[in-house]
Amino acid sequence: MVWKRFLSWKIILVPIGIFAVIFAVKAAGHAFDRYRYSKEVGNKTIFQYGELPACGDKKEFFTVSPVKDGLYSNIVPLGNFGATGGHVIPTKHIYFIAKDPDHQPLTDIYAPGDLHITTIEQWHNLTKNLTEYFVYTSPCQDIEVNFYHFNELSPKLMEAFNKKTSCDWQRSEQTGNTSYQHCGKVLHGVTVAAGEVLGKATPANKGGIRQFFDFEMSDHRTQALAFANPKRFEGGFDFKHIVCPLDYFTPALKQKFFSQIADYYNPNLKRTARPLCGEYMQDVPGTAQGVWFKNNSDTADNGENSAVTLAHHNVLTQKGIFSIGTQAMGTIEAGEYPFVPQLSGLINRDFKDVTADGKTYCFEPTGLTGTYNYPFRIILQMTSPTKLKIEGQKVQGCGSGPWNFDNGASEFER
Repeated sequence: MVWKRFLSWKIILVPIGIFAVIFAVKAAGHAFDRYRYSKEVGNKTIFQYGELPACGDKKEFFTVSPVKDGLYSNIVPLGNFGATGGHVIPTKHIYFIAKDPDHQPLTDIYAPGDLHITTIEQWHNLTKNLTEYFVYTSPCQDIEVNFYHFNELSPKLMEAFNKKTSCDWQRSEQTGNTSYQHCGKVLHGVTVAAGEVLGKATPANKGGIRQFFDFEMSDHRTQALAFANPKRFEGGFDFKHIVCPLDYFTPALKQKFFSQIADYYNPNLKRTARPLCGEYMQDVPGTAQGVWFKNNSDTADNGENSAVTLAHHNVLTQKGIFSIGTQAMGTIEAGEYPFVPQLSGLINRDFKDVTADGKTYCFEPTGLTGTYNYPFRIILQMTSPTKLKIEGQKVQGCGSGPWNFDNGASEFER
């Protein structure tokens, strides 16, 4: 009966072998994907240090609120717009908004969990004559957690930054209407524990900014976001794996934070649509909805000022938004232009319903946040599934059409 014993072992070993092969293939695929991604972002923040632990399948990393209770009014979800400040594309970070943005004193910002400090950038805001700090961190190999716009660093982080005498990179940058010069330093062996002070922040001296800081997170273990053209979202940051930081807190903190999701300017205006934390990626391939770029070489990392986004408000999701960059168009000034989408017809049509059908669509923005002081309308046409023609016209309302482009139309592409 040797053959029966052999057969019984075969029945046991074959499934184990198949499982082992599948596991090995998946592990190798993930390792290659991580390597490819680490090359994509230039190894600036994650995947580059041997001291970072593996993430495994852990989802709960944060146990401490970054701002103490009573000091902030609300949390702004992903997908906010601020074209003149450089946010033409929906924001990939959330905000903790100060209760009194104009008079808020310097406030401690705490590490929400145990973190490795990977990079610190010192930004000199030349337009407003102030210095800010951006802190890049990681709890483990597949995740980055970033904090932007600190007024001061903690003594520990300031010492680590100053100890390294030279910058790993220096450059100038124009973000919206603001000019910056910044110095980045890659750090090794610097860690903070949950609840440890990272730095201090206040919006009081930043003119129009209401948040203590920007709070951004990416998780490379997640499925890549389905941008219409993923190549536009490579380099510099983990654009394709942006997640909501609130999802990584303990259940009690997560529940509290989600109850505080509200508009940037009006904390009483709550987001009710799912996901409650908002959406960074709003592209709908083959339609007008999403991000459009001016030039073939533009990306989310280097072409935001000349881009336009046709999407939806991050709190009032029933509203459509034209987000126009400072260098995007000659006929529509930089800003956000909302309207109420319609489900049929050629006027104020929902962007996701506009396709390359040969038709010209007309829009009547209301509640303008740009600088126009006169009536105007916007007309657009998708000339192909990946090309868009758009123009602002100094005309009151759409009327009944048809609508024709003048000489000021601008063209964009995916």
